[in-house]
Amino acid sequence: MEFLNNSLPSPPLSPSSSSTPLSEPILLPTLTPQPSTFTTSTQPLDSLSLEYQHLPRREKTWDELRVEALARQLVLQDSSLAPLLDTWGGKSTVELMEETFPNSRLVANSLWQGSGRLEDRIQDGVCDPAQSSAAAPGRETDEHEKDLNTRKLELCEALRGSVAALRQEKEALSEEQRGHQELGAGVETLLQGHLRANERDKYSMFIGDLERMVNLLLSLCSRLSRIHRALLALEREEQTQEDRAGERDCLHHKRSLLLAQTEDARELKDNLDRRQRVVHTIVSSYLTEPQLQVYQRFVSTKPWLLIRQRNLDELIRQGEEQLTRLAESLPQELAEARGWSRGCLFSSSIIAHWSSAYQPAVIPGPAHLARSTTVTSL
Repeated sequence: MEFLNNSLPSPPLSPSSSSTPLSEPILLPTLTPQPSTFTTSTQPLDSLSLEYQHLPRREKTWDELRVEALARQLVLQDSSLAPLLDTWGGKSTVELMEETFPNSRLVANSLWQGSGRLEDRIQDGVCDPAQSSAAAPGRETDEHEKDLNTRKLELCEALRGSVAALRQEKEALSEEQRGHQELGAGVETLLQGHLRANERDKYSMFIGDLERMVNLLLSLCSRLSRIHRALLALEREEQTQEDRAGERDCLHHKRSLLLAQTEDARELKDNLDRRQRVVHTIVSSYLTEPQLQVYQRFVSTKPWLLIRQRNLDELIRQGEEQLTRLAESLPQELAEARGWSRGCLFSSSIIAHWSSAYQPAVIPGPAHLARSTTVTSL
C-alpha cells in the first residue's frame, strides 16, 4: 500500500541515491496478524523511545485442545507416559520472555486463551478413563492394553491434525515475516542516502543486535522452560529418594547457570535499549513523522515476530516428537495398519531444520559482563 508520500528534509540527495527520489510514494507493506489466532495491541510511542509491541496472545486451536485432553487421559491411564505427554505444567518460553519485556505484558489473565474450555472439550466426544474403569472394574490386562492402544491411536490422529494446522499457521507467519523484511528494507533505503557513515554503522549494528538479542533470550528461556518441566516431572516419578535428590540437584545446578546467563542477557538488552534511544534520535532528524512511525513499527514488531516463530516451531517439534514416540510404542501390526513407520512420519529435513535453526546467538561487541552468556543445554 502507499504508506508514505513525504519527502525528507535536507541534506539534499547524493548522486548515488538520485535514482529513487523521495517525492515518490514508498511502498511499505502492513503487518496484519491472523485474526482467528492472535490478538495484538500497541502502546503509544514517545518522542525518544519506543515500547515493544505486545507479545502475542495466542488461542489454542481445537486440535490442540483435543490433543491436551487425550494426553491428560492417557497419563491418568498410564503414568509412565507423563514425561512425554505432560506439557501443560511449568512456564512456557513465551511466558518467560514476557518477563523480559515488561512493557509488553498481556492484558489477558492467561496466555493460552481457551484453556478454560478444556473441560468442555473433554466432555464433547472424549470419555473419561476413570468412568471407563468404574464401568468395568474387572477387565483383563489384555483388554486394558487394547484400550490403551486405542487411545494412543486416537491421540496420534489428533497429533497429526494438530501438527498440520501448526504448519499452516507457520506458513502464514512466514508471509508476515516477508512483509516485515520488506518494511525494513524500505526504511533502510529511505535512510541510507542521508545517514553519515558512523550513523549508518550505529543503525545497522542496532538492528542486527536486536534480532540476535531476542534469539539469545529465546534460547535461554526455552532451556529454562524445559528444566522447569523436568523438575515437575521428577516430582511425579516414583523413584528412590537418593535418585531423586541426585537428578534434582543436577537440574537445579543447570537452572542456576541458566538464570545467571539470562540475567546477563537482560543486562545486554538494557544496554541495547539505551542504544535504541540513540539511534531513534539519529533517524528522527531525517524522517518525517509518518516515516518515523513506520520505523518504530518495524523495530517494535521484530521481537514479536521472532517470539511467534519460536513458539510455533516448539509446538511443531513437540507434536512431532510425541507422535513419533507414541507410534513407536504401538504394536507393529497396529502401526502398519495405519501406514505408519518411523521413516514416514516426518522427513529428516524437518529435524535437520530444527537443529540448525536454534544455535545459541552471541551478540558481538566489547565484553562488558563478568559472566558468560554461553547457552547451557538441558
